Amino acid sequence: MLANFSQRLTYFGVLDDVVDRYPWPAKVDETSLQQQLITAAIYNKKVLINDGYLVANPILLGELTDIDTTLVGNMLMTGVARIFSRASTGNLAEGIENNAAKIETHRKLVEDRGLWRFMRDDLEYLSDQLDGFTITWPRDKNMGQIFHVLLTRVRAFQQQDRLRIMSAADFREFDAIYARYEHEIDHKSFDAARTIFEKQCWQHAAGRDVTTDEITNTRSFDARRARFSGYELVCRMMNIANELYHLAYSMGAYHSVVSGAPSKGLDTSEMGVASALVTAFPDLINEEDAGTHVAVPEERLRDLNQILVTVPRGLKYKGDFAFVTRFSTNGNCRRGREHYLEEITRYIHGGGSLVHARQASEEYKAAIAGIMAPYVAETWTEKLITSPLSAFGFEELDVTEWAVAQLGPVGKLLSIGMDYFGNKLVERLVKQRVQVGLGEEGLEAHQRAGAVPLARRLGLYVGPIDTAGGARVLEGIDPHPAVTAA
Repeated sequence: MLANFSQRLTYFGVLDDVVDRYPWPAKVDETSLQQQLITAAIYNKKVLINDGYLVANPILLGELTDIDTTLVGNMLMTGVARIFSRASTGNLAEGIENNAAKIETHRKLVEDRGLWRFMRDDLEYLSDQLDGFTITWPRDKNMGQIFHVLLTRVRAFQQQDRLRIMSAADFREFDAIYARYEHEIDHKSFDAARTIFEKQCWQHAAGRDVTTDEITNTRSFDARRARFSGYELVCRMMNIANELYHLAYSMGAYHSVVSGAPSKGLDTSEMGVASALVTAFPDLINEEDAGTHVAVPEERLRDLNQILVTVPRGLKYKGDFAFVTRFSTNGNCRRGREHYLEEITRYIHGGGSLVHARQASEEYKAAIAGIMAPYVAETWTEKLITSPLSAFGFEELDVTEWAVAQLGPVGKLLSIGMDYFGNKLVERLVKQRVQVGLGEEGLEAHQRAGAVPLARRLGLYVGPIDTAGGARVLEGIDPHPAVTAA
């Protein structure tokens, strides 16, 4: 399973502009996004970015203006990041224009003729550069319908299943919003399905429409809560909708990968998703207690903390991310990465030795540090070179019962995004660390209380979807009416 993990494509829902409007408990900010994306580049792990995120997420504004220096630009040009384009031609500007009538953020952008003239040029140039690195929406599957099917499944859940993603106090709220949504959705096209659900959330919670600009221009969660009546309820409902959206688009993207034109350097045996609160569908996301997805001996879990590689969370960058490209173009770094991945894969599978894995890790870290040093603030260079780049910052965090209750510190363990070996490994690593903080009895009591698994409640899920389960969902999905009419 691990042999081709760096070629497995992961749909990167954490870049979703709607997630920016309705943040998860473990909030994604610019720092954590940079950390996740750079870590993906360190492992050469392929991520898939929805084309709409590039123009709608305020955190990503400016990423297309100078692709030689921006983080996303460098990742796209090296093929570490791929684009999921709604235009069948792969033309990113065309995809945004074609959906402007349905999606408010796209419509506002296109209507701003001064801004759109420059952004359209940037998108068209980028489209020309990404030959072989763009994946188009499946022509035989309606993406909006996939979201609708998953949302309807949540509505049909019995109480125990619902409790996996919402509190009992929100059952009636969700049902009322779903009834509004069901009345408004076009059951032939399913166009703008999530947008319609969002609008009905506001109608139910506040009795009025709230525009995306109103929310986006109010940057902090506390300010939004103070300004918009019902924001916390809408946020909880949209957390669920966003999870479903990311699952839907992951399944649609995987269908395109296996049935469409080949894309360079991808393993088509499975697909990943980066989202949060992924607990609703065990047929799509494997349960954490099976322990068979990545059979890592328990005694090796602690050792893995010494050899997994990410960048320090507090690293300050000078604004030029060209080092991402150099991870691949620099021969010493590229060979160091290949050797490191071979050693860690062997060790995870129960072979090799910790000595060899640690040596490969240190050599790769040294190569990374040498490349990144000119691009980070001077005060951080020494830390980058001398400090171990541990996978989750475990050594820096005190995982106590208080930390678990406060969500934040433990959430950051996963928000760094280093789960490129499969969800079981990360969940077991987190469980081991939490067990140290809570003790065995405390952990068992937490689980007996029916709590959502810690690794998912407190952080982000970055792991594989069950492709067989996804295929079963897609069996009942039709093409979009516009495709059948063409």
